[in-house]
Amino acid sequence: MMKKLFTAAMASVLLQTCLVLLPAQAAGGQDPVAAERTLRTVLEEARSGNVNLSRFEDDIFADVRANAGAVSGEIKRRGKVTAMQYLGRQATEAGDLHKFKITFEKGQMLWSLILNARGQIANIDMEAP
Repeated sequence: MMKKLFTAAMASVLLQTCLVLLPAQAAGGQDPVAAERTLRTVLEEARSGNVNLSRFEDDIFADVRANAGAVSGEIKRRGKVTAMQYLGRQATEAGDLHKFKITFEKGQMLWSLILNARGQIANIDMEAP
């Protein structure tokens, strides 16, 4: 009888833990759709020259602010986003790194980003192939 009560109690604790963690995971970096939506927004903001810096974690805030002008200029030069292809994700210590190939009116770039559990950008990188 005691073993059954213990097993039931452990199952209850496990279920409660899963229910508590589920919303944080769904809001965070595990979701490729959220990563794509965030990247599209950041690219459009960069093209308009008005990047919302509150989208970025404090750890990268200074770097993003320092490079925003150069990135914005590059995005403006390339024009509007015409296509976005999800290339997959790579597990890292900081979270899932989502990779995208972005096609602009004038050229392509590779972008990657990590979202934290609050949906903020924890890491973002670009390269022109």
